[in-house]
Amino acid sequence: MPYLWSFICVLLLACLPAQAANRSLTILTEEYPPISFARDGMLTGMAVDVVREIQRRVGNQDDIQLQPWLRAYRSLQEQPDTVLFTVARTAEREKQFKWVGPIAPINGGIYAVRARWTGPNNLDEARKAKSILVVRGWFTQQQLETLGFTNLYPVNDPPQMAKMMRNGRAPLMATDTATAALQWRQAGGQPGDLVLVQVFSQNSSYIAFNRGTPDVVVQAWQAALDAMKKDGSYAEIFRRWLPELPQP
Repeated sequence: MPYLWSFICVLLLACLPAQAANRSLTILTEEYPPISFARDGMLTGMAVDVVREIQRRVGNQDDIQLQPWLRAYRSLQEQPDTVLFTVARTAEREKQFKWVGPIAPINGGIYAVRARWTGPNNLDEARKAKSILVVRGWFTQQQLETLGFTNLYPVNDPPQMAKMMRNGRAPLMATDTATAALQWRQAGGQPGDLVLVQVFSQNSSYIAFNRGTPDVVVQAWQAALDAMKKDGSYAEIFRRWLPELPQP
């Protein structure tokens, strides 16, 4: 009997990648350089490279679709077999989705423009600011609301937020500390113009699955990512895109 049970376990594990490959998924991401973004009509970025390698290992060939964050996040919440990356894994979201990761560190910070900055110097003062730009539906908005902020100014995506900040539409913006400098440069800002006022959260980003996705699919993706971290392929991708950040 023990031999029979061992055989069954081996058979089930062998079937995991096949079941994951045969399951059609809607795979979504957003414009979020350098994590995921379009360049010359092609998707690229750190997380895009990671997800494509996971797909190769599990045998999944579904296309990755670039969508505005709010639309993609709504699909993740409502549609079975929907995948969205990357998503900050926070206490507020923990039970809403199934998770594969971690993919990268993602910390929330409040920023000001150096030439216009006369304060705030902490979160209490930031609550009194005229407005704080945030990406609608991002973890930054959710966590600042949890912290009691009522002066948030939601916009559609990080590029729009950075452009509005540069044009003086708001005194502050809240975004991911790992990508803030790149967002600023792509909006035409100069290096050193952006001041980090306060870090308000420390999280990791993950690949999130709608809870209607079968566990066997999520397990296969996690196993593929774990294998990438063991064989060094994940580290190679991470260093290429985020050389200054610690790996999760």
